[in-house]
Amino acid sequence: MMQSKSVIPNLVANLMFRPFMEIPPMRNMTDADRARLRESFIGNGLLFLFGCGVLAFLVAVDRVDWFSIRPATGTSIAMARSTESAPKVGPAAAAPVSVEPAKTQ
Repeated sequence: MMQSKSVIPNLVANLMFRPFMEIPPMRNMTDADRARLRESFIGNGLLFLFGCGVLAFLVAVDRVDWFSIRPATGTSIAMARSTESAPKVGPAAAAPVSVEPAKTQ
């Protein structure tokens, strides 16, 4: 009975921590292996960057309004609108608009 109590915790400890205790030996890599690994890493990185670029392009094409410059604060909106001409009020607003350009004397 005493033996069964100590076996279970040892078994659990061996199953949980054994993979971390044993470190596999380092593999001796040749220059060809290193070159192949480096080329694979660079190729995967470039493919990932290309995919990100295509995704950014498709988002930019679909969301053109994201890239328009607009005022950020209420003060800057008021300053931007102050450059626009004010709407006509009174008798000048009822006057018909001529198609011909205004004549100067």
